[in-house]
Amino acid sequence: MCMKAETKSDVPHAPRLLVELEVRDRDGKVIQKHKQEGKSFLINFMSMILGLFQGSSTMTFLYGVSGGSCSSSTITIPSISDFSVQASSGNDNYGILIGSGNTPNTATQCSLETKISNSTMSYGSTTVENGLSANDSTNTVTFTITRQFTNNSGSTQTVAEVGLAINGYSTYPLIARDVLSSSVSVPNGGTLTVTYTIELTVS
Repeated sequence: MCMKAETKSDVPHAPRLLVELEVRDRDGKVIQKHKQEGKSFLINFMSMILGLFQGSSTMTFLYGVSGGSCSSSTITIPSISDFSVQASSGNDNYGILIGSGNTPNTATQCSLETKISNSTMSYGSTTVENGLSANDSTNTVTFTITRQFTNNSGSTQTVAEVGLAINGYSTYPLIARDVLSSSVSVPNGGTLTVTYTIELTVS
């Protein structure tokens, strides 16, 4: 019997990332939308999964300042809350992050290329959907992570990259980063809402 070998394109991402951005002007009118599939869980995500599967609270993460070199840090995670992405308003260290860089990821990517800070685009809180959404008709299970940003810089801001970082005992490891296939422009006084949907297809 001949069997068809699965190719990389035949296999769904598990889990799959979807990234959505919505820009509104200062009057609340939607002026731009962008949606793409995210393909960028990073090495820190793998380190986190490895540690969880090993039942170990000691994990090694790469971290670095925006656009800088990476350093390796082995830390002991004292609490489950250290895996949280739910950063509070004004905290641009973790949660959903935005930037203006457009360089593709490397295998050891550890930061955004050029992070846009809270002083330029005011960071709201990062919120995680309370519970999973299961759809038997599509065999998918999903949840969402959302954050809103407000441009109070006095000029239009261009966003070309988005990322997701965990608290990581205040080391803030970046676990995902996507370079947008087309950037979005946020006018002064406008808002940007970024939503990550994490989806698992069961088959």
